[in-house]
Amino acid sequence: MGFNPKDLSDKDFIFAYAPEYLDDELSSEERDRYDEILKSDATLANLPSRYMGVRGRFQLALQSYYLRENDLMKLHSFVEDPDLRKTEEAARIDDVERKEMFGGLRRRIALVVVLVAVVFGVFYVMTPRKQKKFDALEYLGYESLAMDEDADGRLDLPTNEIDEITQYLGAYPALDFKPLVMKPIGKGWIPEGATVIDYEVSKVAVVKYRHNEQKDTLYHYTFAGALKDLPKSDPGNYRGLVFQTYASDQLNIIAWQQESGMLCFLVGRRSAPELANLARTGTSN
Repeated sequence: MGFNPKDLSDKDFIFAYAPEYLDDELSSEERDRYDEILKSDATLANLPSRYMGVRGRFQLALQSYYLRENDLMKLHSFVEDPDLRKTEEAARIDDVERKEMFGGLRRRIALVVVLVAVVFGVFYVMTPRKQKKFDALEYLGYESLAMDEDADGRLDLPTNEIDEITQYLGAYPALDFKPLVMKPIGKGWIPEGATVIDYEVSKVAVVKYRHNEQKDTLYHYTFAGALKDLPKSDPGNYRGLVFQTYASDQLNIIAWQQESGMLCFLVGRRSAPELANLARTGTSN
């Protein structure tokens, strides 16, 4: 069972807790009790000041009693051989010096690592980033399949009007080329809308066409580029339209240089000669 100050008589309590009272370490309840006792007994009123004075004199007197270095060494010799102590002290000094040496070495290594990291960081920030290559065949082949799956979510301008598409693409900001919008490409083919895809390394203008009777789609892409940048392919020539043909499991692509710096793709499931015929029809004067 723990000790409870409440079990003490007033006289025992006031003497037992004088240090805590002076050092303000009593709880509020205990301090209130202490003050009440001081007020109730005139003989105890000056107890705190008397105790403080006596404690101060005691501390001063106690400071005069201490062991000198020779006395400490003499006492130490009773429990440990002096030569052994010197050996241990020398070992401790060596250990401290070794720790300080390794600590200094670690600090120097850390400083070198930080400096190397800073230099590398500055070099990385200041070095121009190598521009990622725009793989038009892969990106635009995938884009065609994705638009077949979700045309409404990918066309920013859904419309059947060529004039609206021409105006929209012609006014699109930050394009480094003038997008080509083909005139009617053939019977049954109607535009469904247009958008501009931003691949960061290249912006691509897209016009989607649909043939309602044949349930087929075409995508006409225009972007900055050159035919020579594409993989080698035997060129075709349809009524003056020089093109290169590419194919995947699901799509055929013909690519042609519409003008200097502007490349066109026509992507669909039609054969390459059919795509060339539609492209020639849409771009002929």
